[in-house]
Amino acid sequence: TTTSLTVAVPSGATTGPVSVKAIGGTAVSTFSFTVEALPTTGQVAIWTRISGGVYVDGSSVGGISYTSTPPSTCSGGSQIIVRTLDAGTHSISGYGYDYTYIKDYITITAGGCLVYELIGTKLAPTCHPGGAIACPPPAPACTYPQVLQGGVCVTPTPTCTSPQVLQGGVCVTPTPTTTPNTPDADGCYIPSRNPDCVSGEVVSYINNHLVTKYRNNCQARVLVEFCHQYLDGSASCGQNGIAQGGSTNWDTYNSSLKNTYRFTGVINPSMDWVCEDRDPVYKSIDLKIF
Repeated sequence: TTTSLTVAVPSGATTGPVSVKAIGGTAVSTFSFTVEALPTTGQVAIWTRISGGVYVDGSSVGGISYTSTPPSTCSGGSQIIVRTLDAGTHSISGYGYDYTYIKDYITITAGGCLVYELIGTKLAPTCHPGGAIACPPPAPACTYPQVLQGGVCVTPTPTCTSPQVLQGGVCVTPTPTTTPNTPDADGCYIPSRNPDCVSGEVVSYINNHLVTKYRNNCQARVLVEFCHQYLDGSASCGQNGIAQGGSTNWDTYNSSLKNTYRFTGVINPSMDWVCEDRDPVYKSIDLKIF
């Protein structure tokens, strides 16, 4: 659908990215999904005001002190017993206030939680219908690109594997440049920008500490200049040369998530300052406009 995707995975698979092939090419998820193991057990929450012990499949699971007089209200003398059981049919039994032996059967569904009430000399959901107090809350339903971690939905940090680059929130393989730009006598060249052969991505953003990574997928060395925006609106900027296939990081404390970068081709590191002025696109980008 437009909001969900069901994928069959090989037997034994535990984690991995998901790729989608369309007319325009193949897009790969920016993070690895975790394969959910199908549950084989469920829970039962037994509300009991029965005297003596309570038994599930013939084994004692607890009970309250024996008395021959039932409490006058639902709250009087009641307790809850929660047990995890294999999916399927199980017996619940015990002795009532009038010494009558009570036995019934319940069906546990995998991943589910059943509320059952064992009272007096009969079985009935009278005191705690619905069992909202007894059953654990269901896991939240996460929407892409969020995933479930520790019981909450989180947005994972996108990470692309070279030569893939991040475009529109997904990792794509850029189209190779059919005719490489020829460096001039000083080693300056205009790098590919359709798509960009330098990728920039957020590695982490924790407690206003921003870390970004810049990867060079161009034909040769590049000069990359980058800026992060401080929380007060000012800029934290740096510059670095990156060899072909290499990468560099830039981190800033007290930073917002806003960041910019620009790049140009420079084969000879001593010519960085010369090549900056020979690339009109590089010169036209104002890094401090976030």
